[in-house]
Amino acid sequence: MDEVDDGRRDLDPADLEEVRRRVVDPVLAALFEVGEVTRVGLSPRRPAGSWWHHSDGDDGPWLQVSVGSEDFIHPIAEAGFWLEDADWAARDLAEKLSEWICESRFGWGQWRSLPDGWAVPPPLADRSTVSVHFVEDRDGLPLWVGGAPAPWLEERLSADLVADLRAWQALGTQLAEAAEAAEAADRAGSGYDEPLSGSAVHIWVEYVSEQQWLTREADEQRALAMADKRRREWIDALEPLRDELVERLRAELDSDYTVTTPPRVR
Repeated sequence: MDEVDDGRRDLDPADLEEVRRRVVDPVLAALFEVGEVTRVGLSPRRPAGSWWHHSDGDDGPWLQVSVGSEDFIHPIAEAGFWLEDADWAARDLAEKLSEWICESRFGWGQWRSLPDGWAVPPPLADRSTVSVHFVEDRDGLPLWVGGAPAPWLEERLSADLVADLRAWQALGTQLAEAAEAAEAADRAGSGYDEPLSGSAVHIWVEYVSEQQWLTREADEQRALAMADKRRREWIDALEPLRDELVERLRAELDSDYTVTTPPRVR
């Protein structure tokens, strides 16, 4: 997802219940008539088959919406150790659904959009709830309260815990950068610097033979599989460490704060 400059980062993409309550259900209610949607599914991994081409990894949350025999399958966010802006995620989903609807058989030519004044439901957690997620400032603490980083919590924590929180974020950044460098090397080695996606497929087919295109597609799928494997390794390395940090936070923070138990990333 693109970077969010404004707003509150108060949605954990791994919390499928909150993603459904705050993003999926309100957007569907605004864009579809009652009874029009025949199926809604939200899963932590990409379902088989996708109307909307997406070249990133398989980790979700992924949404599947069916209207009769037509399916919309698309990621809402990228699962990881960060928070998203629920309002941004909802409006992005609404835009993607609107594009799908106007190209569908049931809604051909219609452009449906969120009504004026529409807003996402607020988070269930109150402003005294502390969570452990990455922050963009690499020198900051990976602590959030009320949808905003909480560097001032450092004064309430032991020096050892503060150091370990920073080390966790540094490790995550290091692993992510190493994975990105390896993926870039994979693509460079295959001769393709950009992912195979969208209109690029059609442009490519116009200039090369079918066999060449199939070779590129196979290379791309291998690159995506390797990227997904590295991502799983990244999650496996960081998740147990975050669990330990959460327990230590509970032990050190007083009753003025509630430390959330983060859902599993996958």
